[in-house]
Amino acid sequence: MAQLHFVEYGPRKAEHPQGTLMFIGSIGSTTDMWLPQLDALSDSFRVIAVDHRGHGHSPVIEGPASIADLASDVQETIEKHGVDTYGVVGLSLGGAVAQYLAANDPKVTSAAFLCTAPKFGTPESWHERARTVRADSTAALADAIVARWFSEGW
Repeated sequence: MAQLHFVEYGPRKAEHPQGTLMFIGSIGSTTDMWLPQLDALSDSFRVIAVDHRGHGHSPVIEGPASIADLASDVQETIEKHGVDTYGVVGLSLGGAVAQYLAANDPKVTSAAFLCTAPKFGTPESWHERARTVRADSTAALADAIVARWFSEGW
């Protein structure tokens, strides 16, 4: 497991019955992507966003990591902050982690899965993406990613 970098806003014991909302981002993102949502919700909820291992300010952990491993990282972060129950919001890779947590962690009381799937491509397709990023940076993937997110007309 990895000790994840996180940001936290809002009251420690929110008045809303949900109390805490955990935000888990997409591959290649950091907690910064959630700042508008964290700001909007922090008056009513305790909101926490995490960087996956190897993202943002979280440590790089050598070797492969499964969705279960990434979920364990989130659970470790939750445990260290005394969270009894929480809602989970996950985008893309974070959505897959959120699905795992919703199915396996009894502390999860609600979940929102955004632009996600239970499985993303094949190992070969991810290895190819990783080679591209190492050789040419994430900018080399930008056009293909934007094309998946938005229709040509948009």
